[in-house]
Amino acid sequence: MRKFLKILAITTAAFLITVTSACVDNKTEKAVTISAQSGTLTEGIAGEATFAVTAANIADGLEGTILWYGSADGTNVAEQPAGITHSVSSLSAGKSTVTIVAGTDVEAGNYYFNITIDGAASNITTLTIGELAQGYYTVTVEQTEGGEATACIEGDTPAASVQATEGAQITLNVMVEEGYRFKKWMVAGEGSITFHPYSEAAEATFTMPAANVIVKAQIASESAYDEGILISGIVWATRNVSMPGLFADKPADPGLFYQWNRITGWSHTDPIAAYGIDGEISDAQWSATNAEGTKWASENDPCPEGWRVPTLVEFGRLYDDRHVTARWVSATGESMGGKTFTENSSGESIFIPAAGRRTMNTGELSLVGYEGFYWSATESNTLDHAGAWFLDFTSSKTVIQGELMRGLGQSVRCVAE
Repeated sequence: MRKFLKILAITTAAFLITVTSACVDNKTEKAVTISAQSGTLTEGIAGEATFAVTAANIADGLEGTILWYGSADGTNVAEQPAGITHSVSSLSAGKSTVTIVAGTDVEAGNYYFNITIDGAASNITTLTIGELAQGYYTVTVEQTEGGEATACIEGDTPAASVQATEGAQITLNVMVEEGYRFKKWMVAGEGSITFHPYSEAAEATFTMPAANVIVKAQIASESAYDEGILISGIVWATRNVSMPGLFADKPADPGLFYQWNRITGWSHTDPIAAYGIDGEISDAQWSATNAEGTKWASENDPCPEGWRVPTLVEFGRLYDDRHVTARWVSATGESMGGKTFTENSSGESIFIPAAGRRTMNTGELSLVGYEGFYWSATESNTLDHAGAWFLDFTSSKTVIQGELMRGLGQSVRCVAE
């Protein structure tokens, strides 16, 4: 009898151990749940929506991965929809957030995805991009470094994207950061609109056309503006032109190179790159040709507003050694060599770097730091009118000549209008 009881006790203990082990397994099962969409998205309007994620029995600090599907039942995996980007925050106290950002080119419809964290997959949730109401169009304000730009209809909250009907009055506003200055409003997409009172106003309005509109606030570094220095009756900029419509940051900066009577700027370092009037890298290709014209046309002038490419006569007054002293300054540190031009009577002076140039045939860099070449707006009668006058200087000479082709890439130093 005692023997039977002893066996029973052992069996019971084993049973209890087995039950306890099963309970621990249930507590450590991983689970991930994703909520429904928070935030409304509409086709043609940039915006973002969020999805709350809850995880159980998964360590904090882990990040999830998103997988897109072609249907709500998850039977077929799909590519990430065009125009959509996403980000996932790391788990913290079992919580995470999926942020979906939709661009203006995302089509209306439902898109399906889930999230997997540490091997545990969530339920499939739905991202909905709503259709734009009939008769409405979108205004999208592209953002740029140095400030925040918004659009709004009277009575509404300013935003980066708004919806409006044809004829509605749209108000644009820009807040710039310290060290920057607003330049003007630009239409970034197709079509044209008229800004009131003018495009240079930080707060401007326009009438909504029967089309989507993309606008951009052109903002530049404060140092890209120039007060100028008066020498021999002419106000000279203290810096070279960099991108079209902007000055270089410092007097010793070489800026960009320009072919005569052309608006495209070319980089002063390799690899060669072209910059258009919007300040963005252009797909333009170097042209080994000479532009036509008897002078540098205003529409092709790369100087900022209120400035222009100097004439031969104006360069002649800067070059006049009876009233102006030119002195070579050697390179120091990151600053290249160049010449100062100082008015004898006033002592006012500007520094012009020996930026070199790009050759006509191939656009190859030449004489950087050793020689400066600065276009005038005046044509030359030599070379069958294929040349133009320019200032040319080295450590040992300062001359004005016009016996070289307009297709060279050279510097521009502006004068005030």
